[in-house]
Amino acid sequence: MEHDEILRSFNSMTSVEDIISLYNSNIDLKEVKDSFTGDTVLHTLADYGRLECIKYLIEEKGFDPHCVNKGNNTILHNACWSGSIDLVKYLVLEIKMDVNVQDRAKVFPSMWAAASGRIEVLKFLIEQGADYSRTDMYGNSILTEACKKGYKDMVEYIVNALDFDISKTNSSGTTCLHWACAGGDSNFNLVKLLVEEYCFDVNVKNNDGRTPLFSIICSGTDDGEVRRYLLENGAQVDITTLDGETLLEVAEDFGLEETIEDLEKYLPR
Repeated sequence: MEHDEILRSFNSMTSVEDIISLYNSNIDLKEVKDSFTGDTVLHTLADYGRLECIKYLIEEKGFDPHCVNKGNNTILHNACWSGSIDLVKYLVLEIKMDVNVQDRAKVFPSMWAAASGRIEVLKFLIEQGADYSRTDMYGNSILTEACKKGYKDMVEYIVNALDFDISKTNSSGTTCLHWACAGGDSNFNLVKLLVEEYCFDVNVKNNDGRTPLFSIICSGTDDGEVRRYLLENGAQVDITTLDGETLLEVAEDFGLEETIEDLEKYLPR
């Protein structure tokens, strides 16, 4: 079996017995890695939150729990992404993995926890010393990751319980509202929260001069709900980016006829 095929098979492996069966088939699982990401067997099992399988390979077969992939991601990063609190606790409390370990892009496990939407995982990391105020090499934070995924409850926890500065942008000047809109209509409730509860300016611009309306139109998942909400709440249509690009031009480039009709209704007369 090819390495990638072996790793894909872990999706259906839920027990230690499944791993033992594969281990006994003369496949050197320690050498199996994803051809693109470099994920090991432990990384892949962590993606699925397979605690018992990981414990078996580490404790019985001598697998290195501190292995990294091509991006320097540890299995703690992947475990946080899976949202498995039991696996995260095992890696931190028993394996003694560093809760502030960074990958090549300076991303912390706490950021992956925020991206999973599991508040209990993020809380645990913070209790164990995770510095939740730090950002990656692009200036993205735990709040950024929660907004990208549209996790309203996670955003409220980060802002209210952790007293996080919601106005903070990344290195490109992208705000929480930009990220929420970029996630498309599935993030509608979060967009409403940011505008109505946290008083975000719907015409806030990033470093390129793009407003959140640009983000939703360029998202590829613009079904109208977020777009119309922004327009109804004062989003300006006659905006030009620093590159001289307009919203109508973007909509035309994507062939969005319904979007063009909506934008034209709100153009200044």
